[in-house]
Amino acid sequence: MKRNFLYILFGEDDIRAEEFIQSVKGELTNEGISYESEIIDCSEVEIFSLLEKILTNPLFVNKKVLILKNFSSLLALESETDFILNPEIKSTLLPLLKSIAGKKESPVIIFIKLSYTKEAESFLKKEGLIKYVINLYQGKDWAIKKELREKAERDGYLIDEGALSLILEYAGDDYTQIYQEYEKAKLYTQNRQITRSLLEEIISPTKRFPIQELGRAFQHKDKKTALLALHSLFLYSGKLENIIGYFAGILFRLLTRSTRRDFAKGEEDYSLWERKEILARLKELTKIDKKIKTTSCDGETLLFKWVAEIWK
Repeated sequence: MKRNFLYILFGEDDIRAEEFIQSVKGELTNEGISYESEIIDCSEVEIFSLLEKILTNPLFVNKKVLILKNFSSLLALESETDFILNPEIKSTLLPLLKSIAGKKESPVIIFIKLSYTKEAESFLKKEGLIKYVINLYQGKDWAIKKELREKAERDGYLIDEGALSLILEYAGDDYTQIYQEYEKAKLYTQNRQITRSLLEEIISPTKRFPIQELGRAFQHKDKKTALLALHSLFLYSGKLENIIGYFAGILFRLLTRSTRRDFAKGEEDYSLWERKEILARLKELTKIDKKIKTTSCDGETLLFKWVAEIWK
């Protein structure tokens, strides 16, 4: 499979950028190619250190994936319509990026996050880098709907016009919020059809759920109530780390009492849960917590998917 070694994620730094990066990483994994990944903030790193990271080959894996965010900080306006690189960057970094982009094989794969401006677009064209651009422009309503409808089709879902309009009413042009609501809707639908009526129940819950109700629904394997309660907590600023800790506490209590069958009056019956299942859920939750802390993933959607999929 032909693969680029330079990708310029040009436009909004939102969930679409993360999804694209993950898709390339997924291709590497599927091909049995091991890799290490690092995010570098160009506004905080010295140019020598950045060059060193790019030029140093990975030791114990096949590829090195470097994600360069805030790349705009390396550019400066020469005039109102053009960019100029400082001499050091122009003589070192730019030729290196072009060299990597043109290789048939490279130990490093670079993703550049660059905010959209007309000046930046002119710069990319002038330097011959426009062909490596992945467009993530902020779109008009019709463009956002088209993109989301096509995404749903690729995922095997049908989303109607009413649902698309409601998502935009709720989230505006915030792609990350739009994608979060879409991903949540996928977890609720039973027939792979996302309608406005379904979204009205998810996006605009009339009830606030206390965290204790989430716990009761989780313990009793009440999937719908657990998802609504979890969404309510996210909506009303429930802290992600607190919710994960709460789930962990429930699972540990389940673990200590799962073998009991003699329940005192008023005590919860934990017989719905088997020890093997509890241990599996704890292992999954630990992985989720680690991924949230060590990557730029969407933690809310990740946790939401976990709750939705553990009782299929």
